[in-house]
Amino acid sequence: MKALLVAFVAALGCLALAVAAISESMARAEEAAAKIELSELFEECNETFPIPKATINYFFSHGRLQNENDYGSKCYIHCLTDRSGEIDSDGNFDADMIKVMTRRFPNETHIEGLNEMVDGCVAARGESDFCERAYGLVSCLIKEKLARLGHSH
Repeated sequence: MKALLVAFVAALGCLALAVAAISESMARAEEAAAKIELSELFEECNETFPIPKATINYFFSHGRLQNENDYGSKCYIHCLTDRSGEIDSDGNFDADMIKVMTRRFPNETHIEGLNEMVDGCVAARGESDFCERAYGLVSCLIKEKLARLGHSH
């Protein structure tokens, strides 16, 4: 019985460390995101990948581009995720940063099941092209967010 109790206490200690690490990672993401000015990010990416405001608005309200072959717009989306720290130079995602930015944009929205939503969209990515990968992620997030908030497009 004593061995079982020791094992249980050890397991609780490991769990507490894991929760602390997760909380620290999320706190770092919150801090980094707070320094990001979204309008500047959009403007900066638009200099490299100019796309009409109507295209951006359509994408963020529907979760897809009107023209799915619009590679420049997909690279614009990659620029946003790259500059915000949601995706790194190797194409790896920072799930905590994605959660913070998804909740933050467009206006601090509470999303039921946010963690599962982000984890599902990240796991679904198999694209090797970074523009396609970022577009696929953000498209998935927007569609999921719209569905969870009761909007259908």
